Amino acid sequence: MNNTPHAAPPAAAPRLKVLQWNAQGLRPKKHQVLQAIFEEDLDVVLLQETLTPADFKWRIAGYSLHSLPATEGTRGCVTLVRSAIPHRRITDPAHCGDGVEALAVELHMGGLDLTLYNLYRSQRHQLEAGELLTMASHTSLLVAGDFNAHHPILQSVSATKPGRVVPTCC
Repeated sequence: MNNTPHAAPPAAAPRLKVLQWNAQGLRPKKHQVLQAIFEEDLDVVLLQETLTPADFKWRIAGYSLHSLPATEGTRGCVTLVRSAIPHRRITDPAHCGDGVEALAVELHMGGLDLTLYNLYRSQRHQLEAGELLTMASHTSLLVAGDFNAHHPILQSVSATKPGRVVPTCC
């Protein structure tokens, strides 16, 4: 019989199922989003180019909706978070560049705080990631969205200037 004390196994990191999708117009695709949410048992959904107005309302049982409306010159973002996950919207997100749309939410999961950034960068705007990189040095951070960055590592045929930055971030 071995009487050697055993250390408790480390607590498993919380798991999070996330979908990121450039919807290119949410209204006609709401059923696809709902299908993905329930078939995949998603915790968070990050949508870009939703084209949703400021008065957009969408109630999904068990989820909280955070919306950045499409206004003149912008395309809009929506973040859905499972209501059972304690979270709050960050009302003053980091500056990610002029014209870059940023919707930020902080999740509190089993002792871990995770900040999510849902971004949309059109081809005519420049992403400025300095504040996000600084934040990542001391905060658990997930940045997702449509960066309009193309590179073979992302299964594009060629690389664009913004896409050439991608391999340095991975």
